[in-house]
Amino acid sequence: MKLDDIKRPTIIDVNEDGLRMEISVPKHINDEQTNELVDILIAPTLVLSEKKETKEKFSLPIDSKMFDPNIYKRFNNFTYSLGKMVRLAELNLDTLVGMLRLYTHLTPVEEILKRNADCQKLKEYEIEKKFNKLTFGNLRNILSCIIKTDTELHSIPGLTTPAERKNFTSVYKNYIDDRDYYTHGILFFLYPSMDPILRVKTHKGDNIYIKYEKNVFTDNLLTYDYLTKIIYEVKQYLQAKINSH
Repeated sequence: MKLDDIKRPTIIDVNEDGLRMEISVPKHINDEQTNELVDILIAPTLVLSEKKETKEKFSLPIDSKMFDPNIYKRFNNFTYSLGKMVRLAELNLDTLVGMLRLYTHLTPVEEILKRNADCQKLKEYEIEKKFNKLTFGNLRNILSCIIKTDTELHSIPGLTTPAERKNFTSVYKNYIDDRDYYTHGILFFLYPSMDPILRVKTHKGDNIYIKYEKNVFTDNLLTYDYLTKIIYEVKQYLQAKINSH
């Protein structure tokens, strides 16, 4: 899967200088026979308006499409897809952790850190002492060091050439960045288009808004398959080495 072909969420320009309102009318769903609550449907809508210099009151738009049953259904579907991508990323992380544990079982961490300048930068991670506390991004950086310097792994499909290895590590970085958006972003429909967007708070405390589309979801699934397959192949190769000893 080539880096430039992957559809990713894009940051959109949303002006927060004016008035901002979030409209949401939850719908309770009860069992028809027992009347027990089984679900609460929501469809939060973000309404933005340019800042006015006059004292004229802002007229709150109440549009029937904000409460259309299909809008609630769409929100449920988008919520499901976001949750699915986050869960798949967790499964990918588990596979990566298992692969790195096998690798460091076979190869001392000190040896890995000496391989090149980029690997030496990983000393600050204190890998042996703090492995369980490392972030997804930290672990990806360790993987990047390994696959770029261990020529034995260059026979694995997807890692056979420098271009393939660079593509793999770059795709992985983007995958993790996007996963952070999906994990921490708040989903809204943007009025009046009713396009799905995510509001994400940056490390600096600012809000950014990200456009979320169906092809972003499908490409994320394909990216999961691409990354996980290669990591799994590396893991199988390492396990075979351990079994042969």
